[in-house]
Amino acid sequence: MDALLKIPVKATAILTIVVVLASTLAGKLLWGIGFLTGSLWSIINFSLTIDIFKAALLQKNKNSIVFILLLKFPLLYLTLFFVFISRVFPPLSILAAMPLILIITGASKLWAKQA
Repeated sequence: MDALLKIPVKATAILTIVVVLASTLAGKLLWGIGFLTGSLWSIINFSLTIDIFKAALLQKNKNSIVFILLLKFPLLYLTLFFVFISRVFPPLSILAAMPLILIITGASKLWAKQA
């Protein structure tokens, strides 16, 4: 795993587990699983975005970029679309988890600069 993602992914996973357990204890199991789904989607999306930037700026490998883009946009986004239209999980639970990795990444980078 990339050094940029190591701490944010761990922190996001821990926070997601806490939210899933709390929502399960509150009797909202589907809300917790929706939060888990949104969190996993967000982590995968963020890591693929980092891979696209690396491939474009550092490696300049067009085959790698095309593969990642074909994986990210049709597959990842269509999967989320079908999860939303299926209405199995509350949409708000999925949306609540999506910015989590970005918030944790930003906070961890700010704290690292201040230390």
